[in-house]
Amino acid sequence: MSTGEPVVRASIWLSLGAWGLAEWLRLRPSRATPDPAARAAWALGAGFAIVHVLAAFEVHHGWSHAAAVASTARQTEEALGRSVGTGVYLNYLFVGVWTLDALWWW
Repeated sequence: MSTGEPVVRASIWLSLGAWGLAEWLRLRPSRATPDPAARAAWALGAGFAIVHVLAAFEVHHGWSHAAAVASTARQTEEALGRSVGTGVYLNYLFVGVWTLDALWWW
C-alpha cells in the first residue's frame, strides 16, 4: 500500500460521514430552519470528496485522466462484465454538483 492510499480511503469515508451527519442535522424535527452545523458538515463532506478525487488521481492515476478512465472501465468490467469508463464523468458530475450546492448554501 502506498503512503497516499490511506488518504484516498479516509477521505471518502470522512466525506460520507459528513454527508450523513449533515442530513441528520438538517432533518431533525426539532428545527424549523436548517442547522448551521448541517451546512458546515455538508461543506466539509464536499471538501473531503474533492480531496478524495485529488488523492486518487495522485496515488492511482498519476494525474492522467486517460488512466482514470481506463481504471474505471476495468473495475466496471470486473463488477458488471462490461468495460465502461464513463463512471469517471459521473464522479466529476457528482462532486461538482455537491460542491456547487455547498457553496450555494453558504
